[in-house]
Amino acid sequence: MGGWNDLGVVHTIYEEEDNEDYSYSTSTSPPLPSLQSCVDAWTRATGIQPDIIIHVQDQCFHLHKDPLLSRIGYLRRHVTSAAAAVTLSPPLHITPDTFAAVSASCYGHAVPLSPSNLAPLRVAADVLDISGDGDGGDDDLRRRTEAYFTNAVSSDRDAADHVLRSCLRLLPDAEAAASLASRCVESLATMEGLDGRSGWIDGVCALSAEEFQIIADSLRARSARSLDLLYRIADLYLKVLPLIFKMYYLTCPSRFKITEKRLHRNTREN
Repeated sequence: MGGWNDLGVVHTIYEEEDNEDYSYSTSTSPPLPSLQSCVDAWTRATGIQPDIIIHVQDQCFHLHKDPLLSRIGYLRRHVTSAAAAVTLSPPLHITPDTFAAVSASCYGHAVPLSPSNLAPLRVAADVLDISGDGDGGDDDLRRRTEAYFTNAVSSDRDAADHVLRSCLRLLPDAEAAASLASRCVESLATMEGLDGRSGWIDGVCALSAEEFQIIADSLRARSARSLDLLYRIADLYLKVLPLIFKMYYLTCPSRFKITEKRLHRNTREN
């Protein structure tokens, strides 16, 4: 069985969830607990050897069905009693590192959160349909990512900018990333304003028309306050739109007129 060291992850002592650190210090994710030690401990406690293989990109994870299927709805729907392997394929946006963190949480280790892994883990919680441990009915990973955003991201410019950029890399297929991105936009607009000189605005204005529309739709769905913000951001975006549409036309000419009309109409509708 491939060890956790094969993924280049350092073994560390894990901090309990009650001692959650909401500070933002670096742009990298905190070290993860040893998934291999989780697997070995489960094997010793139950006498059951790993009985399922999960393929994620170029990595294979030899794990136990019971802890994973009890928490991951996606696997419950795709694993039969006879199934020995499952492949997580695009467009799920799940990397080996993200799945390793999710798997460790299924074995009882809460995942250390950071601005770097917040968006991937929030998307994973959505697309894999990850639930809590059944104690109190909480959806643990969703609840913890929500708490982390509220406490560490929403009022911190650097953290919000970092999370926004990580969300943009997950578009256009991940709905949870669009929702998180729109919340980052709201937070950054509140903290920095919309003077057109902020770096995060440059990132939003560099989006394709399709990606911008996804965030616009998410902002429209949030609140009346978000609508006013959307109109102002759309004005900034439309200033650079001719160049974007020129590039979009060269790659997707058949969709150009439809996308242009939809963008102008939807950003102005209530």
